[in-house]
Amino acid sequence: MNFTYENLINDQKIRRNFFRIYDSMIGELRRSNYLESAAKHAKNRKRIFEEVSIFD
Repeated sequence: MNFTYENLINDQKIRRNFFRIYDSMIGELRRSNYLESAAKHAKNRKRIFEEVSIFD
């Protein structure tokens, strides 16, 4: 999949897949005890989600 900002805005399927993968990565960081990194990625995920949701 091509995860561009434009695709995240315009294609719900790509957006769902992107966030599914992102959530999986954050979960793996947590399980591996990389909590600071997991927190930073979780904040970034929230920012990206809020930005692309503006266009819904």
